[in-house]
Amino acid sequence: MALAALGLACGTATLSASTGDPILRGVLVTGTEKLFSISIPGSQPAWVEVGKTYEGWKLAEYREATRSLVLTRDGVEKVLLLAESVIGTSELAGTAASLEDAERLLTQMRFEEMMTKTIEQQKDATVKMMSQMLKGQGGKGGPNEADMAAFQRKAMDVMFEAMDLPGMKQDVAKIYAEVFTKEELRAQADFYTTAGGKAMLDKQPAMQEKMMAVMGPRMMSAMPKVQALAVEFGKEQAAKRDASNSAEAPVPAAR
Repeated sequence: MALAALGLACGTATLSASTGDPILRGVLVTGTEKLFSISIPGSQPAWVEVGKTYEGWKLAEYREATRSLVLTRDGVEKVLLLAESVIGTSELAGTAASLEDAERLLTQMRFEEMMTKTIEQQKDATVKMMSQMLKGQGGKGGPNEADMAAFQRKAMDVMFEAMDLPGMKQDVAKIYAEVFTKEELRAQADFYTTAGGKAMLDKQPAMQEKMMAVMGPRMMSAMPKVQALAVEFGKEQAAKRDASNSAEAPVPAAR
């Protein structure tokens, strides 16, 4: 699944991991909110916002000018520079993910719920598109608009039922486990526990609906051109068949 309106800079800026100092693994920007992936060797990484505390370290401020995060604890200040990031230095770096890791992430992402909503939106969008096409043709020589909409929805119900969401979740989990490492899956799961991650899940259906409202008219505006291309293609194919038949026709014998 892709993240919309997201600025992501992944990496690891280490301040001597052997001393147990905090590590800045990346910064995630969602709208006006910034989340920082912080970890300490031996501890669970987490996405944390400025003002919150992680393992006793308070995220005091983020300095935009120097792209640095300031942490404080017991009068000690640590400055983590994103520009010095290097990737994959945690204890999980390069570790193969398990199917359980992937399933845990998909559950965190509300996979089946999101897919169900997406499918329903796709059904509605397709029915509306077909309805607009019929109106554009004036309904001449075509099926009744309401009957066509009912048929389209019935056909899509059959197709989407065959998708088998529980089984599909297992297949997608296998793909995630093959593509991502344990560290990467954990980082994604951490994100979906944050306020920004939860907001993205909650608002994803509404965002997709608005996206379809933007895309639909643009797609429909291209339909006359697509239909014209189809007609032209048909003529070209007919001409090729005629030419081929003429070339293969036997030449009359001379008398």
